[in-house]
Amino acid sequence: MNREGNTDRSEVFQPLWNLKLVPSALIHVWRVMLDRLSITINLVRRGVQLETYICPLCKKTNETIQHLFINCVVVWDACERWIGTAIIRHYSILSHYHHFCLPMLTKNGNHLWKIMWVTIVTKTWAHRNKVVFRNGIVDNVEIFSLAHIRR
Repeated sequence: MNREGNTDRSEVFQPLWNLKLVPSALIHVWRVMLDRLSITINLVRRGVQLETYICPLCKKTNETIQHLFINCVVVWDACERWIGTAIIRHYSILSHYHHFCLPMLTKNGNHLWKIMWVTIVTKTWAHRNKVVFRNGIVDNVEIFSLAHIRR
């Protein structure tokens, strides 16, 4: 962390690139962390006219990176039930990733925990796109069934 209490990008990105995951998942999460996805608020900033700015999953607030990947109740409340523990929700996506660990786990255990975070974020985006572009139905169970770690 830097003097202001924010997570430095180097503290996050170096361990991220060390995860044993397909490059497309790592690149996707890297883009999430840099706020570079075509999420509604970013499209509006680029001048794209949209019918709504509301999150397509919870339909409660504007869709932002922060909301979708940290605060959306459809995603993270279900995630907490799935993994069986409460998650501290940080203001920054970088801090959220950086602190997504359990003190009682070994380094390898927390490595798997980080892989789980990347998988949940990646599958959340895939499910969001299904809802937006293919008239899919919001289903938080589906997000987590897609997120099971495959060997």
